[in-house]
Amino acid sequence: MTSELRDLGQLWSAVHESVEKMVEDLSDAEWLRKPRADFNNVASVLEHVTMVERRFLTVLDGKTPEPSTRNPFQADHWDVVAIRKAYADNLLYAQDVIARLDP
Repeated sequence: MTSELRDLGQLWSAVHESVEKMVEDLSDAEWLRKPRADFNNVASVLEHVTMVERRFLTVLDGKTPEPSTRNPFQADHWDVVAIRKAYADNLLYAQDVIARLDP
C-alpha cells in the first residue's frame, strides 16, 4: 500500500475515533435536542456527515452515489441507533475501499 493511502486510512480512522469519543456519552435525548430552534441537532449533523462520507466512498468505489445528503436537515425524527451503526459501517467501508485503491 502506498504511504498516501496508508495515511488516508489512518486519518479516516483517527477522525472516526475522535467523533465517536465526542458522542459516546450522549443520551438519545441529547442527540435529538436542538440547542436553538434554528440549529441542527447532533443526530442530523452526524447523519449528514455519514451520508457525505458514504457518497464520497461510493464514488471512489466506482459506483453511483445517492443523489442527496440534505435529508437529515429536513427530517423531523431520527433513528440514533441507525445513525451510529451507519457511521461505524462507513469506517469499515472506507478501509475496504482504500485497500482496493492500492495500485
